[in-house]
Amino acid sequence: MNCIPSGLTVSKKVLLTGAGFTKDFGGFLASEMWAFIFNNTSLDNHQRIKDILRHEFSYESVYHEVIENPKYDKKEKDAIKEAVKSAYGRLDGSIRGYRTRNNRTADSTSLTSFIGRFHDMVNSRGFFFTLNQDLFVERYCSEANISTPGIRLQGIEQENTIPESDYELLPGESKVSDDFKEDCPSNPLRSNKLHYVKLHGSCNWRDSEGDSYMVIGKNKSEQISREPLLRYYFKIFQEVLSKGNIELFVIGYGFGDEHINKVIVDSIRDNGLALHVMNPDPPEKFKKILTDDSPHCENLWDNLRAYYPYNLSRVFPQNDKAVEYEQIMNNYFQ
Repeated sequence: MNCIPSGLTVSKKVLLTGAGFTKDFGGFLASEMWAFIFNNTSLDNHQRIKDILRHEFSYESVYHEVIENPKYDKKEKDAIKEAVKSAYGRLDGSIRGYRTRNNRTADSTSLTSFIGRFHDMVNSRGFFFTLNQDLFVERYCSEANISTPGIRLQGIEQENTIPESDYELLPGESKVSDDFKEDCPSNPLRSNKLHYVKLHGSCNWRDSEGDSYMVIGKNKSEQISREPLLRYYFKIFQEVLSKGNIELFVIGYGFGDEHINKVIVDSIRDNGLALHVMNPDPPEKFKKILTDDSPHCENLWDNLRAYYPYNLSRVFPQNDKAVEYEQIMNNYFQ
């Protein structure tokens, strides 16, 4: 059964973002998250975890190893959970303080306007997919008229932390399966807002047992399958990208997630999807990443429609219109 109600079309312009999307707004890259976790004092008495981190620089892989492997005891599992939670807290704090900095390089207002272009309120439903688990969009991009399908998009005060009482509890199986039925009048995809779909969860979401629910580490497809809302989110992602001739614009994603790459590659091959990528790496480096390191990406470079080797501060500078911005507008939003 389809998630998107019959009679509704999908906008041909679709956005997908990864960790690099918020880097110029105070976000952390994976190497910085690794350092915050490694330095966390909750790990000081757990040398086995510190030893893994010394040899494995993917904090997601370390987290998955400790949480899923029975050889680690409850104290070790609690310690890595606390270290990761603290790192995400620091990430949110850094983003929270973005607008108070004197040395801001990127303009969130211009970026919000760009995001809003993916929303065609009259004729079709727009989609903004993200692998980010931070709250940058919730804090700074509300003017883009966004909603998170199936869960409340709370108004988050930009300068304040989120109290535990305001964390969102994810809906259960019965509610999700009922709400997302194609013919359901209350299907959240009937809303004419831009649908902001957090494929890997969010740092302020909790599962039915009250635990933080973010998809981290290996076997992400399995983790997604455990949570009804994320399972439907991934189905929506597959459904949207499989529509004919979608123009997918990707910002700050390193193409390291096999389950995401497979949907993109399949949609290019079978449904005429066109891929546009904004990434600050030189094209030769990005090509090497795709061909050497990224799963399911062997032929992706050969099918790339456009590549923009820029960071967001170059495209959306403070108080200015960049040539690079005009280039993207002319190439993508023509």
